[in-house]
Amino acid sequence: MNEEQKMMPLSDLLDFLEKLETAKIYYQLGKIRDSVLVEIAVPGQR
Repeated sequence: MNEEQKMMPLSDLLDFLEKLETAKIYYQLGKIRDSVLVEIAVPGQR
């Protein structure tokens, strides 16, 4: 996988977060080094 494939445009991330919100799925954002993490809580799952 090259650098261009690794990079997710901000608009794609915002679209993804909007889908989570529409589905009423709780999430938290985090950051490690130069990456953004989306932690998703799914009831009944570990």
